[in-house]
Amino acid sequence: MSESLESLHVSKCDIERWETVTSLWRFFPNLASLSLCENPIRSTYSKLKVDTNNCLNGVRRLSLNKCLIDNWSSIECLADINTLQDLRIIAIPLWEEYANDEHFHLVVGRIPQLKILNGSVHYNALSSVYALHERYYDVRDTKPKIFARLVEQHGHVEQLCKVDMTPKKYAIIAVICEETGYNASLKIRLTQTVSCLMHMLEKLTRIPVRRMRLFYINSASPFPDELRFPSQMLQALHIEDGDKICVQV
Repeated sequence: MSESLESLHVSKCDIERWETVTSLWRFFPNLASLSLCENPIRSTYSKLKVDTNNCLNGVRRLSLNKCLIDNWSSIECLADINTLQDLRIIAIPLWEEYANDEHFHLVVGRIPQLKILNGSVHYNALSSVYALHERYYDVRDTKPKIFARLVEQHGHVEQLCKVDMTPKKYAIIAVICEETGYNASLKIRLTQTVSCLMHMLEKLTRIPVRRMRLFYINSASPFPDELRFPSQMLQALHIEDGDKICVQV
């Protein structure tokens, strides 16, 4: 037994059973940092009747990088280590079906005493972490044990409205040419340039591109804006349905 040892690295030692890990406290009762990287540990659950994770109370930093953990129950069991503040747990099978920011919030929601996860400090944003955790599981049938407690403590969080931020590809505008009497509503493609639009309007208004001038009028402003740059993309103008293009010579 060594009461002076506070940091222990037992990486790549072929440790498979969590009971082996929790038994370390008998030999090193004052452990504060424990690294178990690259061991074939699949679960942090012990079949023993006693709550073995409480045996690790005192451990503030735990590393499980590249272990074989593939279930959320093992993550939830780590919450029983009341002193755990810094957890490193990257490159495990469980993360393969989640994005980085997604599993970050889902872990923090399960282990509320954490202050650092995989090197990232998060304790200043706990409210947003809990909100994301609730929204994620609110629409799923299977919920973690901590979900009910989060709802009780922080209230029910409404789902966010889904806003489509995809740029518009088309718009229906009014095209007016007083010189030729052309007046029509056209559906134009916004992913083209001003030059492409001018060539299309040349066929409709019979005004050559070399003599053509285009003026754009949006519904929010009565003042026309001349389109002077042939290479400008129409999307950059934020054209909306109902806006106008005036064709002049």
